[in-house]
Amino acid sequence: MLLASTVRVTARKSAVWRTCGRCSVLSPLAPDETRCRACAPGGKTCGKASRGKR
Repeated sequence: MLLASTVRVTARKSAVWRTCGRCSVLSPLAPDETRCRACAPGGKTCGKASRGKR
């Protein structure tokens, strides 16, 4: 129950937990978003996006 309470507090109200379209990290994303904050345009790529792509 503690984890669920923490998730509710930290997630934006309209956000749904989905995987990022670029790095596959589970993140709270707004309905019109497909990338996490780190992978969004203007953000620093979180590092997982570049793994295994050589």
